[in-house]
Amino acid sequence: MKYQLTKRISTCQHHVDISQEYFEKLKSNKEFLIKALSIEEKFDLVLENYSEFELELLRISVRNMVFNRYDYSSVVTDIYSINRRIINLLTMCRLYKDQVCHNIHTIYGTKSTQAVETQKYSSSEYDSVFGYRVMEAMRNYVQHRDLPIKEISNQHKWIETSDGKRRKHTVKLLVDVATIAQDGKFKSSVLAELKSQGGLVEFTPLIRQYIESIGRIHLKIRELIRSELLESDNNFLQAISLYQELTNDRSHKFVHAVALSMDSSNCVELVEIFNDLIDHRKMLEHQNQYFYYSLHFVSSEAPEL
Repeated sequence: MKYQLTKRISTCQHHVDISQEYFEKLKSNKEFLIKALSIEEKFDLVLENYSEFELELLRISVRNMVFNRYDYSSVVTDIYSINRRIINLLTMCRLYKDQVCHNIHTIYGTKSTQAVETQKYSSSEYDSVFGYRVMEAMRNYVQHRDLPIKEISNQHKWIETSDGKRRKHTVKLLVDVATIAQDGKFKSSVLAELKSQGGLVEFTPLIRQYIESIGRIHLKIRELIRSELLESDNNFLQAISLYQELTNDRSHKFVHAVALSMDSSNCVELVEIFNDLIDHRKMLEHQNQYFYYSLHFVSSEAPEL
């Protein structure tokens, strides 16, 4: 067979002859880049669900401020909405952990350094972060037993600001430890830790800790795959550059690596090579690089001029 870089099989007059080894390398690079992008996309889904959870808290606070509704129906509706966001988030976190672990195993093998290190990072976060342990147990609880939040506290108080007194509106989510304990299936060691915090435990700080932990694990995974990722990026961009030099067209960023029959009449195999695959992953990496949510809060207070 013959191996080439070309633009379009049927109409292109330009091509660059390449070796079978180079073709196979580009094919392997493409598969790796797709898996790497998938890992970033799944982490982005975690953060999108987390963003929706935080926005739900803000929505409830704003509506309570504007409409001053604290009747039973309104409160029950708010609890329902919050539980929906929490379930979506915890489910997505579990999906991320399971599928990324599978991705690492597929790329490197189940006994590889990358697989072992990924599990070690996850175990370290579990051991050191209370919110991580609670949310792991809570995810199992909400899937098999009950909804996590039975009570919310709509809070409002006057505070001093640079513009005088303002009434601050917030919503506090409360986990009823006694209700969880009655089920008998919540992880006992984590339940004991919750009991030590009191009868009602505030939920939001714990879920923020959990997302921060997943963020730290994700940063470690990026480090573990970095060298192969850089190699794949460079090979892809080099292939595009080779074709650009032939055509003297720097604007074209999409080529094909093809395996052809000896008479060039049939395309036996084709690998699409385009830099958008790299650019989109890098955009997600740049967008999703800060995870210290417990140190921040969002306010509608007018900024100082």
